[in-house]
Amino acid sequence: MSFPRTFVVTCLASLAVARNELDGQKSISVGAFGEVEPNVVRRVQVKSEAQRSELVSPFAWLLRTGNRFAFHRGLNCSDGKGGKEIESLAEALTHTSLVECQKSCSHDNQCTCITYAPLSGMCTKHQYCHPENCVSSPLFDTYVMHSAFKVPRAESAPTSSASLGAATVSTERSSFERSGGRDCSNTAHVVDSGVSDLSVFQCLNRCTQNANCTCVKYERYYQSECVLMANCQVPTFCSRSNRYDMYVAPTTTTTTTWSTSSTMTSCVGSSFQSPWTGTEGGLTTAGGNTMRLHKAYCPKPNGIDVSVEQAVPSGTDSIGLSFGVVQIGGDNCPQCHGGNHWSSPLWVTLVNSKDTSKFFRWCFNRRNWGACDETEEVPVGQWHTREFSVSKFEQKFGHTDMTLRLGVYADQRTGTTLVRDVTYKKSRRV
Repeated sequence: MSFPRTFVVTCLASLAVARNELDGQKSISVGAFGEVEPNVVRRVQVKSEAQRSELVSPFAWLLRTGNRFAFHRGLNCSDGKGGKEIESLAEALTHTSLVECQKSCSHDNQCTCITYAPLSGMCTKHQYCHPENCVSSPLFDTYVMHSAFKVPRAESAPTSSASLGAATVSTERSSFERSGGRDCSNTAHVVDSGVSDLSVFQCLNRCTQNANCTCVKYERYYQSECVLMANCQVPTFCSRSNRYDMYVAPTTTTTTTWSTSSTMTSCVGSSFQSPWTGTEGGLTTAGGNTMRLHKAYCPKPNGIDVSVEQAVPSGTDSIGLSFGVVQIGGDNCPQCHGGNHWSSPLWVTLVNSKDTSKFFRWCFNRRNWGACDETEEVPVGQWHTREFSVSKFEQKFGHTDMTLRLGVYADQRTGTTLVRDVTYKKSRRV
């Protein structure tokens, strides 16, 4: 039985060779994008601990332009409860401030979210958090980090992780936002199949060189797999994953600002927030393209609805959006009229820009009143995606400049609705 002994001796010899190489006793040749020349073992010669830290960072050579944290009040995302902890509870930071906790996550390449206990100052870092799977807790809040990176254009592109520091940055080419623990394969389509053993920089750089690529799926733990994709949703709403992160280039589908109605001021307590992130009424969002419309209680003369609007671009055929009803009616509001009568949590209205008496309106969960052309009932506390045809308005009033108006109607009651991913879709020439 000499095979086991031979196998052990061979393994020990291999380990010794690897140790010698790390100590700088052998040299190798590394090809483009980390491809190793035949019959040699890859290694990186590191002169200092600072250089070692930089080279092993998955984000080496990228320009981190900022971190933002989406706040989820009263959620505990510990192991088995929607999250994956990096440290054990015994290793978690204690008696620390929220700012220090967030800073610790920002400086940890594995961290994409934190669970923080305000009373004790306990800070737990996680590889990923899925707020929709986390559990309610009065003791903990969860903050999901979204990091923004820019891919630099270099005079000489780095050929491997060992030569990342050799290139000189000249200008910034493209930016991406990272969302940890998400996989958008169920909604996006693959532009280029997976390539393994790439750094994040090399992966995102491949995307910038492909005209069809708008997002990237990256596997950060095992094979460093890079998949180029397009038409990704806001990653927060993609499938959960314990392997992949999504990097999505920002879109410019809607750049026009929203104007608010006068009742937003006269009906005290009403508000419009854009962008809005967080969890409310069972709905979770962390993307930068979500807005929150809230109609507060106020006497009838002060306003029965609140709305925002913006001009519809010329040539638009249809308007797509997703929305979720948080709350509508008078329940849990002592001064409100009871029930959800005389209300509608969302009006989607196309209005003649010069004559507001001409409009086409879609109403959701209409109660008692509303000049609605079409109505639909939808469940509360769920996301719904709809597309609204401009031809409906044109069949009624002809082709003209129009405005999109989104509103919450609640006569002497309250209502809150979240709206995301407003897109104007064109197919005709103007």
